[in-house]
Amino acid sequence: MFSFSELADIVGDRTSRRVNEIQIRRFCIDSRKITSGDCFIAIKGEHFDANRFAEEALSKGASAAVLDNPETARKLREKKHNIILAENSTAALGKIASAWRDRINAKVIAVTGSAGKTTTREMLKTILSQYRKTSGAEKSFNNQIGLPISILNAEKDDEFLVLEAGTNAVGEIEKLSRIARPDIAIITCVLPAHIEGFGSLENIAREKASIIEGLKPNGMLICKSQKELIDALRGDAANIQFFSLNNPLVGRENDIESFEINYKGSKITISGTQFQIPLPGKGNLENFIAARLAAVRCGLSDEQIKKAAGKLKTEGGRLEIIHCRQSSVINDCYNSNPGSLANAAEVLAAQRQAVKIAVAGDMKELGESSEQLHIQAGRKLRDSGADKLFAFGDFAECMLEGFGADAGMAFEDYDALERSLLEELRGNEALLIKGSRSMRLERLIEPVISRIENINSYSKG
Repeated sequence: MFSFSELADIVGDRTSRRVNEIQIRRFCIDSRKITSGDCFIAIKGEHFDANRFAEEALSKGASAAVLDNPETARKLREKKHNIILAENSTAALGKIASAWRDRINAKVIAVTGSAGKTTTREMLKTILSQYRKTSGAEKSFNNQIGLPISILNAEKDDEFLVLEAGTNAVGEIEKLSRIARPDIAIITCVLPAHIEGFGSLENIAREKASIIEGLKPNGMLICKSQKELIDALRGDAANIQFFSLNNPLVGRENDIESFEINYKGSKITISGTQFQIPLPGKGNLENFIAARLAAVRCGLSDEQIKKAAGKLKTEGGRLEIIHCRQSSVINDCYNSNPGSLANAAEVLAAQRQAVKIAVAGDMKELGESSEQLHIQAGRKLRDSGADKLFAFGDFAECMLEGFGADAGMAFEDYDALERSLLEELRGNEALLIKGSRSMRLERLIEPVISRIENINSYSKG
């Protein structure tokens, strides 16, 4: 909880004059969700300016507001409202979250990486929450707004706080890390995601590795053993624990004795304990290895982690397998990049159905490498055993080139894609639906399920 005067000092407003000395615990950035006593923080973006809604928020019961529009602040102060004027409201949100970070007792774990951030975060939240009071980010709250909000939502007596840090530009991870000041940081992997904004995989690795800048003294970094990350971290004196399924030496250091991946999920034996992971794919197994290392660092035993592992579940749109009659539909529509597509292709290959179909949409923000990476994506799907490809988007022809034009189709129009796919289905396939978020391929899920159910009902009749 903060007093109004404390908030003004934290934000750096020397012009504020409190109407009355109020105590504030809850912060809100959406005027539609204001509850009595909240402090409204007016965030300004490229296409919106929440300063315009400050008076509405105050009329709904907000006890104070943080604004970065001097004229709006002046007018509301004249109406005797508690107003703090910031140079930048987003930066002010970060300062307030950083101050709250100092007041809570929780050990903070921050997760970043090109893929698997949200899944690893949710794995760790699930495991820790079985035994300790744990809070953490919701949805994909991982930017300069979402991460501070996640910190501010933490209770003072939480034992663990699990955060997620994402980036679209150089310098963002370091800023988030300095706000969160994690006790444990995790880097899941680096892949050519958002490479358009970073220029190279090495630059992406340096950006992810910068999470170490806010790491607390005596903190630990848990990091996938990849050359780019090892190079980016070389010379750093932090306590680093690498993990890998591909590197036998690192695997031995992690005490990995054996592992097996199948269509249902995977099992892995570490230090004599066998863990059953009910999530598909090698990527999810590596996510679990990272989450386990963090949980052990937090004081949990392998037996406790083993029991909690059975409660793990996929997040919506992230390798979510929907079993429908004789078919399996893999909904992996949340996002796509070359690495996550390769992982999804392996999950498709592991399914039991004889016929395997892939629907693949564009992978965004790949810059000058877009054409070549889409050709490689098509090749990966073919090599993983997909029988037919339905490619969708501006780079559909590139994917088809890699896959083989004789066994696929390219579409620019969504309606044509849906119509052709539904005509292809026979109700006994494994079907992967994968694409970047902006491709909105989740639109296919409902008509595909309906088609499969109708086919099976008709065949029984």
